[in-house]
Amino acid sequence: MQSQLKTERTGLPGRWYGPVGWCVAVLAAVPLALLCFMALRHSAAFDHEAFQETMTVVPVDTVQILVTALVLGGVAAVLGRFAARGKRGEALLTVIASAAVVVLGCVWSLSVHGRPVDDQQKVWDMAVALANGTTEGIDFDYLIMFPYQSGMALFLEPLARLFGPDPYPAFGIFNALCAGACVWGLCAVTGQIWPEKGAKAICAVLCLAFLPLPFMSGFLYGTLAAAAMGIWGMYGVLRLCRGGGERWWLLTLLLPVAVVCYNGAMLFAAAAFCLLTAEGLLGGGKRGLLTRLLPAAVLLFVCLNAASWAGVLFTWRTGIQLGEGIPKSAWGVMGLTAENTNSGPGGYNSYTKLLFWENGADAQDTHAAAMEDLRDYLASWKETPHANFGFLHEKIQTEWLDPWFDSLTGSYHPDVDAAPRGFAALFCGGSLMVPAERFLRGVLALVYGAACAGTLAMAVRRKGTVWAQGMAVCFLGSFLFQIVWENHSRYCFPYFLCLLPVAAAGLAQGSELLRRILSRAGHGGENAA
Repeated sequence: MQSQLKTERTGLPGRWYGPVGWCVAVLAAVPLALLCFMALRHSAAFDHEAFQETMTVVPVDTVQILVTALVLGGVAAVLGRFAARGKRGEALLTVIASAAVVVLGCVWSLSVHGRPVDDQQKVWDMAVALANGTTEGIDFDYLIMFPYQSGMALFLEPLARLFGPDPYPAFGIFNALCAGACVWGLCAVTGQIWPEKGAKAICAVLCLAFLPLPFMSGFLYGTLAAAAMGIWGMYGVLRLCRGGGERWWLLTLLLPVAVVCYNGAMLFAAAAFCLLTAEGLLGGGKRGLLTRLLPAAVLLFVCLNAASWAGVLFTWRTGIQLGEGIPKSAWGVMGLTAENTNSGPGGYNSYTKLLFWENGADAQDTHAAAMEDLRDYLASWKETPHANFGFLHEKIQTEWLDPWFDSLTGSYHPDVDAAPRGFAALFCGGSLMVPAERFLRGVLALVYGAACAGTLAMAVRRKGTVWAQGMAVCFLGSFLFQIVWENHSRYCFPYFLCLLPVAAAGLAQGSELLRRILSRAGHGGENAA
């Protein structure tokens, strides 16, 4: 039986504990309600004919999405209640879902037989060079702009050593295993944030329904590995916040590894720091300051510097000196101003690269130039506020309403790859692509709506407990960050996964409320008779 956290807090800091938890719940619920409303009216869609990531916002059949969402929610709730009756029902369903996602991921990655392109290819070239003990094949200009990618190359090097010049099928299988680890971790997180049985089984069903999870196995990059490590790192944080033993700190060490593997995983580390800091300041007294706040600061420090330390190792291995690269400010300006890009407003348009080289590849000068452009952008709000709001509105839609989260176009590139065969051919322009896309639109609407209800339900059931909102904090950080950062639905993928346990809690609460209503109605009918 899981230990129940004591939610009563004493002293002045403790009195703020519940209100802080409620603030987090409301702050997360607002964008979730907005996304649910958007998902019922519009969707982001890529170019099906050219099979390219040219994202546009299209209207959708609201009734069809509602029906899909309600049917899937009903099936998940029924399976959740059924699994909760047995001693091992939820565990069994978790194993089945994890195994099914691994199998789907393996079949997908092997049948799509994609090859890395663009950034993926640059990183793989570095990994192969490391494995061969040479610098041949490394794009030095690319490393000057993106020195943090050296960490990803180090992460991939073992595969390049084991499988030689064609490690991509093996990496696809590794990605599929990471997808299964995501399912297992998400169900484990669900068991921590929601006290009643059944929610873990609902989370398992939602993971099975979310096809981009196994299909991301074909994207030959660190996204899935980082997502798995981020989820399990957050699980360790939740166990610590619940009063678990200090051994759970070992799981949090996955977070800096995730950051090395995929720079976007830094949002997991930021969420972990926020939760541990809140527990240390508001809920733990003097002991909390030592056992939560100080280690949280150390964890954040390690995560912030992990990519740099990996760069030092890369330099030691290759002799290549790494600089600061393109400053983050340039990416933020591009994310707020770039128009007419393939991925939608705020997508990549070479602004960062051009600005960097125009300023002599000097990070400080590039930052100064980017800040000047940022001041011009902020001044434009006085002249064209409606246009800027429209820009951000469409950007949010193309980021969070893509039902595939770029798992299809990230796996298969018709200009480079051979035609997919078998299972993958059914979805890459085949007969199942459009029906699956319609189904996934319903999944998105269900998850956003149920997660909105779930974050508020957890605030009620957990009396404003801050740590229970851990996965909502991950989503909220990503939502706010992606407003500014480069537009790409794939960047939102790991943090959409964080919503599945929250949505499972919402569906579990909704199922329980419906059961009570029907029970009262039945008793009322009997009394009347």
